[in-house]
Amino acid sequence: MKKVAYIAASLNNYGSQLQTYALYQVMLRYNIIGDVFRYNATTWRKLPRLLNKDVIRRIFVKINRHSGNSSYMRYIHKITIRNSCFEKYKQNCGFFLPETKSRKQIKKKVKIYDGVILGSDQVWNPVNLHLDFYTLGFVPEDMMKITYASSFGVSKIPKKQITKTKKYLSRIQYISVREDAGSSIVYELTKRRVPVVCDPTALLTAQEWKNYSRPYKIINDKYILCYFLGENKEHREYAKKFAKTIGFKIVSIPHVEHYTPSDIGYADIEVYDADPKQFVSLIRNAEFVFTDSFHATMFSVYFHKTFFTFYRYSDADKKSANSRVVTALQRLGITSQLMTTDKADLDIVNSIIDWDSVENKLSQWREESLKYFDDALTMGGLINDKDK
Repeated sequence: MKKVAYIAASLNNYGSQLQTYALYQVMLRYNIIGDVFRYNATTWRKLPRLLNKDVIRRIFVKINRHSGNSSYMRYIHKITIRNSCFEKYKQNCGFFLPETKSRKQIKKKVKIYDGVILGSDQVWNPVNLHLDFYTLGFVPEDMMKITYASSFGVSKIPKKQITKTKKYLSRIQYISVREDAGSSIVYELTKRRVPVVCDPTALLTAQEWKNYSRPYKIINDKYILCYFLGENKEHREYAKKFAKTIGFKIVSIPHVEHYTPSDIGYADIEVYDADPKQFVSLIRNAEFVFTDSFHATMFSVYFHKTFFTFYRYSDADKKSANSRVVTALQRLGITSQLMTTDKADLDIVNSIIDWDSVENKLSQWREESLKYFDDALTMGGLINDKDK
């Protein structure tokens, strides 16, 4: 049995945890054990991010927004509950290594493994470059390095980061990305054509996700699940108007990435104590899903839920992460589910998705993606014919 260092985002958000779990399960199919490395860099390594002008701007906005805000103080207490649920979940998973701040320690520890697999999420986002962790800079030159559905999270790399980005990409033997924009970036910098594979969560079937989910009965009536990561108030107001029209309650998971004033007051029920397994259950049991999240979109697809996905960013925004959800919906032939706030209620209620067609496209994409992973593992010496 081969053992790999599995590099994945271990943040306390649902998408990160679900895709980490999914790829781990796929590795088990190949008789591979993956230990998830957790690196919490020292303050001096984080300093470049703290000096980033966009980060500084967000800090000042937060200070101004939170000063004397009683809603924010209630939010702090509730987020503590959510973080506690995530930490308990990670402890029960059994594949997360203890967190380390020592770069010297991870450079030493990685040498005992047969190879390194870098997972999905926005691991190559430009704001992470200075950490030199997801770049696999700590991995020996001759050790096998494979990426699965890794994402830059942006459509363009800042000019000042091009040289370093090109360098770390050139050290990785097998690369796959999650969206078309990422494939374009890799080709532009390295002239390598790399595949766009499906998200790790799509490698598991709907039945496997049903088996994974944990019951979370928060309401007996039919409900609309709202899962918004952005701050656009119009999206919440639209959902509220739609819910009133059809007579359903709104269940929301608020303040996911940070305190968001737009999340206050529009939902009938707010959820703070759901772990990733219960998050899956909330989508599975919803009648409608309104979201600007990639993973809420994908799980709506897996469970054949009527969903509508709002653009979280303007396409003109350099930090836009719209590409990944657009890539997926284009591939599945359901870009009709991309949402604008001028869409009529009747269009939503009468929305019909050809799920047979979607499933055929999803199965084909899954097979192509597994073929890439199979080939990379084989050529990289991590599996043989017996493991297949």
